[in-house]
Amino acid sequence: MWSVVYFLIFLIPGFFAVLIYNLLCCSKMEFSKTIISALIFDLLIFGINIAGLYHVKAIRCFNCLQCHLNCLSFCSKYILLSLVVGAVLAIIACLFSHLHSCCKRHFHHDCKNDNKN
Repeated sequence: MWSVVYFLIFLIPGFFAVLIYNLLCCSKMEFSKTIISALIFDLLIFGINIAGLYHVKAIRCFNCLQCHLNCLSFCSKYILLSLVVGAVLAIIACLFSHLHSCCKRHFHHDCKNDNKN
């Protein structure tokens, strides 16, 4: 039972981040890209959370994290932290996406003007 709960705790924030990204960037991804993006977001969220818990709560391994997740209040706090980190990562990814498209459009436009002269 707990393995399913852990699986959902670590998987859902990535899909939430992809949802936020799609809403902010007004983009629609294919199903396979959504799954891959969610897994990438999950990996980043897990890494950021583990780094934060390492420094704040001195959780140094997955067994320690598993012991802390058995406490219901910590589990809900970890889920909320994961969702917030996922939303922040999605906002940052959307900003980078817009910045990339803006720079690409700007520099591509300058290249076209240079070729005409």
